[in-house]
Amino acid sequence: MDRLKRLAIYLGGFVGPYGAQSLVVVVPDMAETFAIPIDSAAIALSVYALPFACLMLFSTRMVRKLRPKMVVSTAFLVTAMAALACMFAPSWYLFLFFYMLMGLANAFTLPVLQVMLQRIHSPRNLGAALGTYTSMQALGTFSAPVSAGLFSVFNWQMLFLVSIGFSVAIVVIGLPEVEPLDSASSSQERVKLFPLATHMLTLLVVGMSSAGLSVVFALHLFEHFHLDPPSRGTVVMLGGLASFFLARQIGRAGDRLGVLKVLVTCLGFCALSLLAIPFVSKLFVLAMAWAVVVVSSQGVQTFVSYIVLRGPRGAVLNSIASAMRTFGVALSPMIFVGVYLSNYWAAFAVPATLVLAMVPLQVLAKKVQPY
Repeated sequence: MDRLKRLAIYLGGFVGPYGAQSLVVVVPDMAETFAIPIDSAAIALSVYALPFACLMLFSTRMVRKLRPKMVVSTAFLVTAMAALACMFAPSWYLFLFFYMLMGLANAFTLPVLQVMLQRIHSPRNLGAALGTYTSMQALGTFSAPVSAGLFSVFNWQMLFLVSIGFSVAIVVIGLPEVEPLDSASSSQERVKLFPLATHMLTLLVVGMSSAGLSVVFALHLFEHFHLDPPSRGTVVMLGGLASFFLARQIGRAGDRLGVLKVLVTCLGFCALSLLAIPFVSKLFVLAMAWAVVVVSSQGVQTFVSYIVLRGPRGAVLNSIASAMRTFGVALSPMIFVGVYLSNYWAAFAVPATLVLAMVPLQVLAKKVQPY
């Protein structure tokens, strides 16, 4: 039963990212179903992501005196009911309301589940546990477009069956009992501004440069390799699959070799792979480069979460850190699609430069506040 309850935590890491990305490839289908313009249908993606990120800035503070198991179970019940309502919504605005409700519920699952992992694992195993969790997030993020495309052959609204099934399974299996979040911080040391700002900025940049950049990468596959939508979705998904299989091993490497060493290595690989993408002419090599970007960015997310969770006021600050990554994912298409259309090389070089700039900042942050 303990193993099943731990599995439920990892399943929870899949649900939120799947819900956020599942509508990416069915925007034209939504427009047809609700008889609205395509640009209006695309608003649904922001309706989920932006309220989710904003609420996550203070979601753990709101529930810090409540039992995490109760908070997360309630959030997944809301997710299941909202997903069911999305399947049968008779109007566009009702659909948007229930889809936004799914995002708001996820603001109480993602950061709280990570705190639960911290509470049930020893520090020497925490990196591997967080690596497994982020691998499930990656699987949810990058498998959603492919599975949604398959559902759209019959009825695109059936894609919500996945969110319903996973959410109900988590509630039925149950989650581990841990103490309320206000006792989840492992340190009473004061929070120092520079390290905190560095960690938040790192997750913002990584969100912009990996999951957020997937739209630009898909556009690159269309413009330079002339791939159809299913083929583009498959190549993009390969990054998530690679992360699913490798993220736990990267987490274990951090447990063995030290968090900073592996974190800096992941930042370096992410930046170099982004720089290589515009110059690659072979599709197989391009897919490998994208997989390195996704895997290394998930490694960065794992270790920054590790640092924040184990630091002062870790439970509360981790939700803010997770929100910063989501803001990065939401902002990236608005910034880099236009850059790509002007200069496709710059659309990858700029985020690569930003990622590389995080290396000296992270090294200095550890000197200011060791972990």
